Amino acid sequence: MMPRKEVKLAGARMPVSAGGRRNETSGLRSPASRETRSRTLSRALKVGGLAIVSLALAFVVLLLAAYFQLSQVRAQEHNHPPADALVHEKFYSTWMMPDKPERSCCNRQDCYPTDVRFRDGFWEAKRREDGRYVRIPWEKVEQRRDNPDGRNHVCMPPPNRIYRGEEVFCFALGGGT
Repeated sequence: MMPRKEVKLAGARMPVSAGGRRNETSGLRSPASRETRSRTLSRALKVGGLAIVSLALAFVVLLLAAYFQLSQVRAQEHNHPPADALVHEKFYSTWMMPDKPERSCCNRQDCYPTDVRFRDGFWEAKRREDGRYVRIPWEKVEQRRDNPDGRNHVCMPPPNRIYRGEEVFCFALGGGT
């Protein structure tokens, strides 16, 4: 410990260490304590920043989980009559893309019975999400197998950022093709 001496400033006596720094007992901070405080503050900001980032990441994960949970609920609403549910499940789970026979048409979310119309030389299927008719490319029309119930069936994703709203995976015309 360094010896103390007193310095008179404007009529007040203040203890000063031998090195010329103000003493901690005076209530004034020395440069050394400022450095310590600065390091402590810096560490706190880093830890606090990490906590904020962690909290934001947890919030994003929670939002994504909620989104996918809701999309699963919507996806399972195929609007099939209960008596047809097993037939459709078997049909959709074994349906392969006509133009890419190694790829499945359905991921249990995007196949359903639909209304169709014929316009300008193409079939159009009604999308369940928005009621819009979407043109069916001829290479997506099933030619190798009949559908199980004689109705029209389509596999297409809902419009979103990935699919621009015109994508069709598979289509089976009602009454057998």
